Amino acid sequence: MTNVNYSTKTFQFLLFINHRLVDCQSLKKSIDHVYETYLPKNAHPFVYMSLELDPGNIDVNISPTKHEVHFLNEQQNS
Repeated sequence: MTNVNYSTKTFQFLLFINHRLVDCQSLKKSIDHVYETYLPKNAHPFVYMSLELDPGNIDVNISPTKHEVHFLNEQQNS
């Protein structure tokens, strides 16, 4: 993750789960929300995140391409 001295005009978020490039909108929104406190308006971070997770904790059946994922029980933590 970049620090507050670096920002981009659009949020650059690369998420790998178990070595596979995926997208998770809820995680992306949460990270962007945290950075809103520290970055100027309309500035966003660059984030590269690689996670190793039990496949049983991830729902990949959100989109036909299996590119977008949701964490199981993520609504309980929000």
